[in-house]
This record gives sequence, structure tokens and C-alpha cells, in this order.
Amino acid sequence: MQLEELERGQSVLIQVVIDATQHEFPTEIIETPKGQYVLAAPIFKAGKIISFQSEKIITNLIVNIPNAKPHIFFHVKIRALKTSNGQYMYQIITDSPSREFNRRGAFRCYIGLDTSIRIGADHKALETTIKDVSLSGFSFVMPYGTDSYNLDEPVHTVLNEFINEKKMRFSMHLFGVIVRKEELDNGNTVYGCRLTSPVAGLEKYIMLKERLSIAKSRGKN
Repeated sequence: MQLEELERGQSVLIQVVIDATQHEFPTEIIETPKGQYVLAAPIFKAGKIISFQSEKIITNLIVNIPNAKPHIFFHVKIRALKTSNGQYMYQIITDSPSREFNRRGAFRCYIGLDTSIRIGADHKALETTIKDVSLSGFSFVMPYGTDSYNLDEPVHTVLNEFINEKKMRFSMHLFGVIVRKEELDNGNTVYGCRLTSPVAGLEKYIMLKERLSIAKSRGKN
């Protein structure tokens, strides 16, 4: 979905991500000019319009679609405007398409990195692949023929990646517990984990990965 496909009167949510927390602010589309932006109704607190312009936050736009999964526009720019007649509104800007949004949890960023993991009381390091990660959890894949692990088992792994495009290295310890498991058609098993402690740098890493993914999908370097 492109931003210009939104319609006047359509309900949307402005999602604000600060560190590992998320907040949502309901509003609605009031104008859909031609171009890469729309205008939305203002949100007030203590008589003042809320500003979403800060380098310390990430702003996304969630669109609920009847009988379908919600869509989300990532990293939108939101500017508070005031017209000549004193009317306030938000200008929401992006040239990137939306993606389906999983309401069960935070946005999951695909990783696909091989690493080692320790599961349960056994401190033996096992070979695995980190499938994806979010601000609230991660998943990993165990190959066919390995032992099966139970829900609530504690896990520990390390996410190491050098992002060549930005010449940046990330190294983060992920501590969690298994909350779901799914056997795939090829016999491999995916384990979903909930993080049990905040991970410094994870938000910056996910945001950078998503920006690079969007740029690649649009044919940019």
C-alpha cells in the first residue's frame, strides 16, 4: 500500500517507539493531497498539540484494514502545521510502501545469521540460526535431528553482525525464554523467544536494518 491510497476520514494510529517501549495515538486522515504525504487530525495534550519531531523517537503509521491484517508505514516523518485560519493538523510524509503488521507483538526484523546458542541448564553451545528479532523477542532455527526443547526453557545467544554499508559492527547478548515452537516442512524447528531483559543497541540495529531493506527494495545503494 502507498500512502496516497489512504482515504479521507480513515482511522489510523501514530505509533511512537522510545527505547523498548511503544505508544499509540489514534487520529484520522483529513486530507489526501497528491504526492508523498497526507494530512491528519491533530492530537492535543494540556491544550497543546503533541509534537512527534525528535531524534530520540521512531514514528510509524498503522492502518487498520477490515477483514485483513493491519498495515504499517515505517519511519514516517510527522510535522505539526498551523494554517492561516488557526487550524492545526499533522503532515505525515513517506515515499515507502506499507507492510503487513503483526499485532501479536513488535515488528520482527529478518536476520538469518548463523550463531551458537545455549538452552536450559545444559551449557553446551549448539549451532543455530537467528531467524528474526524484535524489541520484545527473537526466534531461532534448530536443524532436523536435534533435541526438542520445551516452552519456558531459558536461552542465551549472541547476535553479531558487521553491516558493511555503514561500516558498523553490532554485538548483542540476547537472553530469553521459549514461548512457542513450530516444526517446518523440512523437519527444522523454529523456536520463538521472549526477551527477559532489555538489549542495549537493539533498537538502533533494527532501525538501520529496516532502512537498508527499504532502500534495497527501491533499488538504492
